Amino acid sequence: MPAVNRISSSRARLFGLSLLSMALIACDNGSNLLVPTDASDTQLETFGDRYWAILAQDYEPFVPPPELGFANPPESNIALGRWSDVIDWPQIATGAANLPDGRIMTWSSTGTTSFGGGNPFTHGSIYNPADGSFTTTNNPAHNMFCSGLSMLPDGTIHAAGGGATITTTSTFADGSWVNDMSMTTARWYPTSTTLASGQVVTALGTNSTGSPEMWTDDVGWSLLPNVSLQSVLDDVTAKQNLRSWFPSLTVAPDGTLFHAGPTSQMFSLDLGQLNGVTSYGSREAQDHHRLYNSTVMYDIGKLLVAGGGKPALGTALTIDLNAGQPVVAPTSSLTWPRSLHNTVVLPNGEVLVVGGTSSGVTFSDNGTNLIPEIWNPDTGQWRSVAPHATPRNYHSTALLLKDGRVAVMGGGLCGGCATNHKNGEIFEPPYLFNSDGSVSDRPVIASAQSVRAAGETLNVSGSDDISAFNMVRLVAVTHHYTSDQRFIPLTFQQSGTGTYSVELPDNPNVLVPGFYWVFGLNDQGVPSIGHTVRIETTEPLVSTTPEVDPAEAYVEYEYFEGEWNVLPDFDALTPVRTGQFPVISIELRDQDNYFGFRFNARINVPADDDYTFYLSSDDGSQLFVNGQLIVDNDGLHAVREASGTVALSAGEHEVVVTFFEKTRGNALTVEMAADAIPRQALDNFLVLSAPVVDPEPPVDPEPPVDPEPPTDPEPPVGNTGYLANGGFENGEDSWTVCGGADGIGITNNAYSGAQALSLTGGGCVYQAVTVSEGDEIELRCHVQSDLNGYASMTLAVEDAGFQSLSRTEVPVSQDAFTAYQNVQTAAAGARTAVVTLYSDAAAVFDQCVISINGSDAPADGPQPPVEPEPEPPAGDNLLVNGGFEAGLSNWSNCADADVATISSDSVSGDSALAMAATTCLFQQVSVQGGGNADLSCTASSGGNLYTSLAVGFSDANFDSLGQTETEVTGNAYALHTVSTAVPANAAYAAVTIYSEEPGQADDCQLVISQ
Repeated sequence: MPAVNRISSSRARLFGLSLLSMALIACDNGSNLLVPTDASDTQLETFGDRYWAILAQDYEPFVPPPELGFANPPESNIALGRWSDVIDWPQIATGAANLPDGRIMTWSSTGTTSFGGGNPFTHGSIYNPADGSFTTTNNPAHNMFCSGLSMLPDGTIHAAGGGATITTTSTFADGSWVNDMSMTTARWYPTSTTLASGQVVTALGTNSTGSPEMWTDDVGWSLLPNVSLQSVLDDVTAKQNLRSWFPSLTVAPDGTLFHAGPTSQMFSLDLGQLNGVTSYGSREAQDHHRLYNSTVMYDIGKLLVAGGGKPALGTALTIDLNAGQPVVAPTSSLTWPRSLHNTVVLPNGEVLVVGGTSSGVTFSDNGTNLIPEIWNPDTGQWRSVAPHATPRNYHSTALLLKDGRVAVMGGGLCGGCATNHKNGEIFEPPYLFNSDGSVSDRPVIASAQSVRAAGETLNVSGSDDISAFNMVRLVAVTHHYTSDQRFIPLTFQQSGTGTYSVELPDNPNVLVPGFYWVFGLNDQGVPSIGHTVRIETTEPLVSTTPEVDPAEAYVEYEYFEGEWNVLPDFDALTPVRTGQFPVISIELRDQDNYFGFRFNARINVPADDDYTFYLSSDDGSQLFVNGQLIVDNDGLHAVREASGTVALSAGEHEVVVTFFEKTRGNALTVEMAADAIPRQALDNFLVLSAPVVDPEPPVDPEPPVDPEPPTDPEPPVGNTGYLANGGFENGEDSWTVCGGADGIGITNNAYSGAQALSLTGGGCVYQAVTVSEGDEIELRCHVQSDLNGYASMTLAVEDAGFQSLSRTEVPVSQDAFTAYQNVQTAAAGARTAVVTLYSDAAAVFDQCVISINGSDAPADGPQPPVEPEPEPPAGDNLLVNGGFEAGLSNWSNCADADVATISSDSVSGDSALAMAATTCLFQQVSVQGGGNADLSCTASSGGNLYTSLAVGFSDANFDSLGQTETEVTGNAYALHTVSTAVPANAAYAAVTIYSEEPGQADDCQLVISQ
């Protein structure tokens, strides 16, 4: 393989600023962080972006040093490069991606300068470097802020997750964003990596489990418990919840996924192995958490890791993955420690590091470094280049352009803060200039194939001065990291004047499929304009179930179909199918909803110890060891983890796992751990031989069949009236935890029976029962509460569209168990009564009963609420309290939104909505698919920030079907409307009113016309 052509360090030293001038430009802009003096670093990390964005409102604007205005002579361009003027950008470019034609896509969040608000919406645009134009490309159905990004083999941008409750997956191709299948679990700050097979593995992220999940085109997402990253979540050298943020995962030449950071432990993931995690120990002699890492593949199987951390590190190292065992070697340190910077591999194989701060504090320009550095892999040395004009710190991005320049954009996204940088700059690296400062003549690639595969030849025609060929993969980047970036030097032969045969690597794990730019370089290291080539996928799909010989290890399974709200008695049901499988997996299902499994297996544990078992599922699951219930994760819920511990002796033990899925997402992972065993998939402990089989099992040729099974199931154990498990003898079963609540537990301090519900510090649970118009509803509970806090029991009655008809809340405050009651008469249209138990201090609830018309229980046991077919009246306003005459009732506050109030400054009636920064309210109604939706509001806005009205739709499973939004402008009341078609499969519509500044809204109406 010929040597890669690179700029020599001696050429770089021909022209340069003095060390003194450079040091002044790498400035510290003053210590202006308003951090509580009594808060520990761990506490501050736990607060997250919202906390730091609030602090940023008081930061002073960045003031560049006077030396920044010094004009370098043109002849210094060959050593320092040159920057363009600052370019105004439509939004703060928190995320960015290359497009194959040379344009770049950028986006922010629900706001152009802020990440607040609960709308599933992202502001985006496409920038054309050729003419400086921008084209709006918003994503109307997904807030992609902090999502996992990757580039698919066909050039599609793939964005997954991005919030505490966001499972949405979006793809951009053919000029617009569309929603793909949702993830199995919400992931916030995850990493997505494209495999040689074209599949995408998305890992970690706040709120997620240790198990990654894999996306397959036309199939969707599946969890991967065999390659658990629980060790990252348990890493004691990491900072609190930042352990889960954007792990550095790269496809290694052997096809594994290599983890280089930001936590200190290195390991690889082999998706095809039952226990697919191989640990390689610490990356450095002294463990460092390199948060906001800048890891880049600068050569085949070789990584550069530079800077990162808080405060910033200046050290750098390389990791060679070509020998199986990673080889870590130090390289020279950065001139200045920096974190929150961006790293771009250049067409000549050098690496550009741009932006960042010495403090590593998010949303702050304190310690800003305006001087980029370039690392030469041949010498291992860094050199400084021309400074840029604007800080590029947290939430900034950088991308290589097709012409060899580098676009650097964004920074901030903290609302009204002074550290927002809604602009960009373009860097022309030194290799684009002659010694006199003039622009160099470039080599030319005139033609070459546009589609190739690993191992094939690329036939190139062009200028006769090309002495090297390199290729760089197109990437998507956010939060200073991308897993897609890789540089590949190429071997070639010149077959004639201006004709070349370029050999592509035959390893598809090196030449990961996707779009690349191939650059031809001359003897001076000047690159051509990149030639776009798409590398096709040649590898087969990776199975989400590792290959194991069924004769060596297997699980017996029973597959059932049915509709349940809790786990059924599988002994009373006839399975649809039975069989054996290598692992515990729900991939054997025939449908995505209304199914269940019972798995029987044997595990072999190595020693006498206490073993903890973990069940993560959507919906319910339970785990039994030797016939004893150890983990109870039953009920209807999104992906939720539960655990239990049992003492086991060394040897074999029987394990039974039961699972059911009703609707929406489905997932199941089973893991275990002990003092001497790190948490990992239970499949790793399966007995490696066929289980003992009774040679003459009893045969029942005619199993009993119940020709007329009872229509209504027996009420669950612990049933107390219409409420299921109102005595809490089954723990929290049949009760749902309110969103965002904590402090939910079970206590043996009960009024009667063995157990009661314990709520502390914002604890909240609820349960719904079916009612009818005119029913007399009485809720009774025995409660013991802390007199210094607030606790209550609430009874709310809703109609068929789940809109509130009435709501009464009874405070409870006695330090001994006392009986309380809450009574209502169900209004016209009533279908559901919802019981909510709440405490912000400490309270114990027991023996909660609902009596309807004097009866403590229905004749046939408790009935779950029925979701009726929506029948919206055509031509009528579907919004309740759209004029806000009843205050804010029937409107819900979006997550993380600020206070909304009621004003007498109305267009009609007595009241209107008064909005503050960041106000966000929504109301959901039932709709039928088809027809047209027309939303109208009379509204006003301050006009400086963003205010909008939106109508969004979801299907019966509450999966988003898109949103249409209109901006509200003008500080006087005016009529604003949104008109959009109702998707054919729509079941619900949500109206959202959003504002980043003070404004008003009144007389809102939503009309559906068929």
